[in-house]
Amino acid sequence: MPKVMIWDDALLLYRVLQQRWVVVDASGGTLPTPILIMPRNTIMTALFFLTALLISATLYLIFDMDTPSSGMFRVSNAPFERALAQLQR
Repeated sequence: MPKVMIWDDALLLYRVLQQRWVVVDASGGTLPTPILIMPRNTIMTALFFLTALLISATLYLIFDMDTPSSGMFRVSNAPFERALAQLQR
């Protein structure tokens, strides 16, 4: 394949990609308006809030239990110390 044909193909591909981003940019926001208007219902808003709260609490617990000797929930070192004392006898 001659260099000229490769260059023409690359230039054509560049122009197509450039036009694609122009179309994407001209389309406006990423969230459709009905999704933004939908949670006006009080029950749905409360459920969204509760869901977000539960997910964030779950993530907090996962990260907190990753370091058992510090944080809000601490694991006692007494069993480890007793096991070490037994091993050192």
